[in-house]
Amino acid sequence: MPLILTEQSKQKELFLWEMSEKIDDYQRITPSDIFENIVQKTKLEKRILEKLSQVMLLNKAKIPYEDVLYGSNGKPFLKNGKHLSFSHSGTLSSLLIDEKNCGLDIEYPSNKIERIAKKFVHENEFELLNKGDNLYWAWNIKEAIFKYFGEGVTFKEDIFIKELRPELKSAVALYSGKHGRGIFELKLMQIKKYYLAYTKTYFPE
Repeated sequence: MPLILTEQSKQKELFLWEMSEKIDDYQRITPSDIFENIVQKTKLEKRILEKLSQVMLLNKAKIPYEDVLYGSNGKPFLKNGKHLSFSHSGTLSSLLIDEKNCGLDIEYPSNKIERIAKKFVHENEFELLNKGDNLYWAWNIKEAIFKYFGEGVTFKEDIFIKELRPELKSAVALYSGKHGRGIFELKLMQIKKYYLAYTKTYFPE
């Protein structure tokens, strides 16, 4: 049940957990009321494991599971006013905690992203994204921005990736849509074969 990565700064905390356990393994280390609530309310085994891994991540961050609340759009936040974002893919589960609003995405590369590229890539982005694994980073970036707002974001029309520099672990994206206009700075990371992106700063115009 390994915690494989932690990053901490004055404003942000990032945690990654490898979901190598079975449901029964979590039962021994999860408070019984929380465990039963998750198992009873969640049907899919994969989703149960994701929820249970969230409990572990919150525990590592010293946050009680009960302190996580959800807005009407399903976006989580904390009782103390801090913000957080969860993301899961394959066997990895991740948590970002921030003093300000935030969005996080982790993805294992698959052919699906290549198949749906025309649905989320802006017409002026194809030249930028037609290099190496930039297409996977693009999905990461846009998903993280979607999670920042929680709803009402169209990947193709609302988000334009201006700069993408995986070698510097950074990206810049322009947003224009339902929530106004602004510029996002994002951090990029690669863990094993997974791609991870999260919002660092948003500058509304």
